[in-house]
Amino acid sequence: MASLPDLSPRLRVCVVCKATPFIWVHHYAKALRNYCDVITIGSSLTAADLVATGRTHLAHLVVPNDVDRDVNNVHELIEAFPEGWRPDLVITIQSGVPQIENIDWLSCPTAYISIDTWHDFAEMIHVRPYDFVFAAQREFAAHLASTGCANAHWLPLASDPDAHCPMSGEKKHDIAFVGSIERSLHAERANRISRLAEHFSVLADTALDATAMSRAYSGAKLAFNSSVAQDVNMRVFEAMAMGLPLLTNRNADVNGLFELFRDGEHLIAYDDDDLIDLARRYLDDDSTRAKIAANARAEVLAHHTYAHRVQTLLATISEKIDWQQVRARPLLRGHGA
Repeated sequence: MASLPDLSPRLRVCVVCKATPFIWVHHYAKALRNYCDVITIGSSLTAADLVATGRTHLAHLVVPNDVDRDVNNVHELIEAFPEGWRPDLVITIQSGVPQIENIDWLSCPTAYISIDTWHDFAEMIHVRPYDFVFAAQREFAAHLASTGCANAHWLPLASDPDAHCPMSGEKKHDIAFVGSIERSLHAERANRISRLAEHFSVLADTALDATAMSRAYSGAKLAFNSSVAQDVNMRVFEAMAMGLPLLTNRNADVNGLFELFRDGEHLIAYDDDDLIDLARRYLDDDSTRAKIAANARAEVLAHHTYAHRVQTLLATISEKIDWQQVRARPLLRGHGA
């Protein structure tokens, strides 16, 4: 990985995102603040959003962005900057924010972080004006490049060691899962959990804050995962950071699962035909479970935190950008000024 730019003052980064503590947004913004001077812009989750996702009990966790408003075009974005402040870099994070029209009018570099690209294929078009695009799923980095994104890169999801950590306590369940099991959205996942529950003690819960999630997983011997679109989702990294042996779907290798981790050493990969047998085998083997759990946590903390991802993002951009030249240019390229 290339080294980070050594600049004084630090890079000034504008992050455009929905203010939500429940997904990747919060972790990315927090990690960026460790390396850059950051201003976040975007509206917060609404009461209706919380009702729709069953998180009304977690409303107290929603903290507004530094600038609590949506921006729809480059002029609204500039108007949202604090007086006397201008960015060296603008990063938009997929989170339900509007498309920013004419983002390419900015003279500073722009980047877009796409997580669930498959949720909205129109995104593959409207991210094209960005100078850099980072996709959380490997296959979509290639798709984004094929649709005209000049610099498309794979940037997997990660863990936040402050939020995803082991907790002591009794192992009350064989297997734990935290996430949505609504059948209209996750029928395959719900079916797999139902199958496991026929043989083992399974805790399945949803809409938990980070502390409650860590406690739930830490109260089980295995963490279960079933990703929606063969993706390497947040749960992979988070469960491993909590020191749990992870039982996860093997077909996520299409998005680099085994490029990141080794089956049988860092995690346990299953297909539908061996799910029950693998769960039983590892539940009966305390020693091997403990080894995998230790290996998983060590690997994630060493290579797969949001700090690592931010370092990679900034280094990738810095390889092609002269930051001193960026700071010397007018903010707009000349369009609509």
